[in-house]
Amino acid sequence: MAKKVQIKQKSVRRKRLAIIASYFAGESYGLLGPQVAATIIQDNTPYECVVIAVTRDDPKDLIKKNLDDYFGNQRPIIGFSSLSASMRKYYDVFKRSGSDPMLTQH
Repeated sequence: MAKKVQIKQKSVRRKRLAIIASYFAGESYGLLGPQVAATIIQDNTPYECVVIAVTRDDPKDLIKKNLDDYFGNQRPIIGFSSLSASMRKYYDVFKRSGSDPMLTQH
């Protein structure tokens, strides 16, 4: 009779990346593009990737806190898919808090 062998997989923590999609409140936008990008990133890189949709009126400090919780002690890597305006204000929020995020805008 064959023995059962149990293989323990080492828990590997993936690097993290976030895509922030900005849009005008009250307008309907699809998030298919950013979601497809996140899927491609997850399937082809060592990164876990989330998509976060925000409006210009969302509290920047709350967005920053949630991103801080998501990234933990990792350097934030954030991509922007801007449907409404420049993402400079989000970058400024991170810089003022002492973070040194790596940012890219689409």
